[in-house]
Amino acid sequence: MKPPRHITVKRNFSDTTKKNAIVRNLQVNAGEFRCEICNLLLNPSEERFHFDHIEPYAKGGRPTLANCQVLCKKCNLKKSDRELEIFLFEQKAIRLMEEASNIHSNHGKNATKEISTKESELRRQKKESFLEEPILNQEKIDHISVKQILAFVADHGGIKKADLNRRGNQLPTITYVNKKWGGIIPMKEALGIHTGLQKWTRDNVKKALNHWIKQYGELRQTDLTQKNRLPSLPCILRYLPELNNFTEIKEYFGLERSHETWTKEKAILAGEKFIATHGPCLRQYHLNKANGLPSTKTLDRLFGGLRNYQKRVGSSVYDRNKKKTRADINAAIDKLFDQKDRVVKNKSHFYKKFPFSERAVSRLYGSTDQLFLEYSILETNPKRASFSKEDIDKLIKAFVKKHGGNVPKDRELKGFGLPSKDSIEKFYQNYRQPFIYFFRLYLKSQ
Repeated sequence: MKPPRHITVKRNFSDTTKKNAIVRNLQVNAGEFRCEICNLLLNPSEERFHFDHIEPYAKGGRPTLANCQVLCKKCNLKKSDRELEIFLFEQKAIRLMEEASNIHSNHGKNATKEISTKESELRRQKKESFLEEPILNQEKIDHISVKQILAFVADHGGIKKADLNRRGNQLPTITYVNKKWGGIIPMKEALGIHTGLQKWTRDNVKKALNHWIKQYGELRQTDLTQKNRLPSLPCILRYLPELNNFTEIKEYFGLERSHETWTKEKAILAGEKFIATHGPCLRQYHLNKANGLPSTKTLDRLFGGLRNYQKRVGSSVYDRNKKKTRADINAAIDKLFDQKDRVVKNKSHFYKKFPFSERAVSRLYGSTDQLFLEYSILETNPKRASFSKEDIDKLIKAFVKKHGGNVPKDRELKGFGLPSKDSIEKFYQNYRQPFIYFFRLYLKSQ
């Protein structure tokens, strides 16, 4: 019976009704989502299924859970067609019965009533069966979720956290997994799924590390990965509590320390040795492993800074923040040469031993050349500061005469005794241009 016109009845199912219909469908089909007519497997992530009124809305069907069923698109259309055919057949049967005789008319009316009664009975039974089906409780939801997870693992050989976030996999969400098991690893352990993690013990940790060291002869902290089948650093420290850090782990397994353990005595001996070999000028850029010296951080920890360390080992102290005078420069030169011949290889070697920077010298004397002239310092092998165009042309002509038209790469120029790319491009558009030009002249002269 249709509702009165003044009462408004919603046609579409609510979101709660749709959700309960899906849950009921999963329960009936043992965790699978299927059409309730043809049993076709459906995908909840794809909107290719319909929520259908068992009793049509036009005939008074309400948008309730008892009157809702999940159908595939094809079955829903067929159902609508079949209802139309039944309606046309009933209309035709009524017209035929009206034209029949009174005797046959009574029989036809009884037959029509029987058909209508049978159809109503089937619909009533279907509605009652749906009403009797309870909504899934938490226990049944957990059962379905476990079944979905195990089926996915059987098909794919494993399961990852990312798989739980893909709707197409028809798996429970990561939120559900975290709430139920406390994470994906505990879930795998609870369901007997291989976690991919080694169950470490003290003996297993020792055995794995010894095997790695025997095979490769070394152990680095970056080697401690699951890919290498090695325990992580926290795992090692957990099962070997007598060790405190990776350096102690290396010592425990008979390997040398990665870094030198500096003490004040060791640092002072290293600084004195460096000064005896390289002169009294010890600067911050000397503090590296190649020179056998501790790092700046180590000096800050042991001596409170580089200046204190320089004073302790007898090095000259260079204070960048203090403004230098000519008297400071004069005293530094006298101390550097100490009544020896004032001869240096070149400026670079001079500043490696001189306690003041080239900038300080230039501020006071104008240039290093002027300083050398004033204090009679001689360079035995001075570096060429720049090339003139005539020098560049002369060198390139000699190269072309010897090697032909093969233009060297910019990084190979120095190896052939040629000026740098930047020096050549001061006079030419690009460094290749003079090579090509002089090679053409060379060919014409032949």
